[in-house]
Amino acid sequence: MNDSLMNLLFWKDTASTYLYGSKLNFLADTSVVFQNELMSPGKGIVAWSSSTDYQADRISPQLPLLKEKHMYGIRLKAKSSPEKTVIMRIDFFGQDNSLIEKKYISDAEGEFLYPKGCYKYTVSLINAGCKSIHFKRIELFALKNIADFPMNDDYQFKSNKKHWDEKKTLNILFKEPVLNIIPAASTEFLAEQGNYILI
Repeated sequence: MNDSLMNLLFWKDTASTYLYGSKLNFLADTSVVFQNELMSPGKGIVAWSSSTDYQADRISPQLPLLKEKHMYGIRLKAKSSPEKTVIMRIDFFGQDNSLIEKKYISDAEGEFLYPKGCYKYTVSLINAGCKSIHFKRIELFALKNIADFPMNDDYQFKSNKKHWDEKKTLNILFKEPVLNIIPAASTEFLAEQGNYILI
């Protein structure tokens, strides 16, 4: 994963979804509504992986490659009912597929260190008493770029309002995701813009 990028993870299919007794609705805005009143706490709702066996599973990896010993941030954009009943779990595996470490994140946002010797990892949503969830996306980014991706519902905003020159034009810049990746604007590029709001 390039340190200047944010990766967006969407729930695209049912390949790694808990289906027994579940109602699943894929909406036009790429969000997903999952309902299962009888699902036991501790079960995985859905998972994404950085490494798959395409021959066996017919799905390609959904997670970006990460750098060893680097810190990353992760955000869950979803609403569960009851509230706060979904936990993110990140599992790290060695080359022999042995589990190196597990990280649980019970809040909507957290951070983790990608361990040395990690060959692949998975991100799962775990049921902690959840009856339904309206899932939008998961955002994954290098932690050192947290200022480039401030928390907001659907957009990231950044501006240099403290240094605006009222005689200059205000530039409004839009960053669009390409292939589920939002690039960070370089400091040099932003310095050339004068007054700006980056969306």
